[in-house]
Amino acid sequence: MFGTNSLNLVWEKVCAEVMDNQLQKQIGGLRLPVPLAEQYRDMRHKKLIDLIDKPQWSGTAPNGESFVKQAEDTLIPDLISIVNVDDPKYESRRTIRLDNVIWALLRREHTRQLQQRLRMGSNYLRYFVDSEDFLCQNDGLKELHLVTVRADGSYIQSRATQHSNHVIKTELGIENFDFHSLRHTHATELSEAGVNLKEIQRRLGHKSLEITTRKYIHATDEMQRQSLEIMNRMYQVR
Repeated sequence: MFGTNSLNLVWEKVCAEVMDNQLQKQIGGLRLPVPLAEQYRDMRHKKLIDLIDKPQWSGTAPNGESFVKQAEDTLIPDLISIVNVDDPKYESRRTIRLDNVIWALLRREHTRQLQQRLRMGSNYLRYFVDSEDFLCQNDGLKELHLVTVRADGSYIQSRATQHSNHVIKTELGIENFDFHSLRHTHATELSEAGVNLKEIQRRLGHKSLEITTRKYIHATDEMQRQSLEIMNRMYQVR
């Protein structure tokens, strides 16, 4: 990024990448929350930016002739993101109990967001759900209070974790790491601490106990040590 006198242009490209800009993508390839409307199905190969109405100016030239000029690169959106708020995998909606550490973290984050709302006023971004359950930034039926947001209230996309994932793999040398591995770690630590397997299954949202035990809980040295202690107590000579 160094060596340029057009930092604003570089920053626009960075924002477009982070926010997954859709403007230059063909509409047939967009990940839309609803099917493509009938009038656009013959335009699947057009880019989204081609469908946006551009402002026009009319005037009179020095020779007296009238003209109409259409904007090409100005007064059109810089980027458009498409956000799908999907149902959870396997429709596994559930209520889970949170430990004291998580509660403390959530309270701290909630306090930070309230402070930022007061500090930024109307410039703080707010999100709502409209009558069709779509995410919007206008006044909707219900305001969403997202947990992971930036200082200005804008939501943090899952793509933002890709940098952390890259650092963990390349700088820390954990090549097989992915964030889903944390679910496996959580399940294994719960089992290691003696939490009932049925509770672990419910907490993870699995349909069967077999999935929990076969795929998510991994035997550890601590589990083997605990098993050995139990067997020693069971079969010790009285």
